[in-house]
Amino acid sequence: MNCVLEKRGDNTLGAVFISKDKMCVLDMNREIAVCNLDGGNLKKVQINKKGLTKIESIFPAPLGRILIHADDCLFMYDLASRKVLNELPIPESSVVKQVQWSQSLSHFVVISSTWIMMVTKSFDVVNTVKEGAKVKSGCFDENNTFVYSTSTHLKYMFSTDCKNTGTFKSIDQPVYVSFFMKN
Repeated sequence: MNCVLEKRGDNTLGAVFISKDKMCVLDMNREIAVCNLDGGNLKKVQINKKGLTKIESIFPAPLGRILIHADDCLFMYDLASRKVLNELPIPESSVVKQVQWSQSLSHFVVISSTWIMMVTKSFDVVNTVKEGAKVKSGCFDENNTFVYSTSTHLKYMFSTDCKNTGTFKSIDQPVYVSFFMKN
């Protein structure tokens, strides 16, 4: 029996699903391509945005769209119409680690190592929190409350206009939140 290992993905910085059988890939040249699930390129995507210099990363968005972090902003790009739909300034020199969407896709959070920004789907900023400790992870519950962890605390952030945040409890070891449900 002869086994041959095929190495794939060495030239990829990120990938997100845009439909059930297609994904967008950001390659090492900072170019975006739409691919099949087997990794075969279908087409290169030319991003039509004035002043775009360097794409840092891509993140998931509702079907047929992607979020692109580039040049100190985060913008939603529609792949079918080939245009920027919304844009959000990001604090200068910030690295966006994650983007998490609520189940209803009405809100999303942008997570950096030291801050979290909650935004509506129309890109209105609802809440922003700067943390003293590194932000580890988080998720939305069924009421669109974002529950997240830092290296020292479990915390929450409401999606309402009251801009409330708080702490559930202090922790000794980092916890990575992936699911949260009321008891």
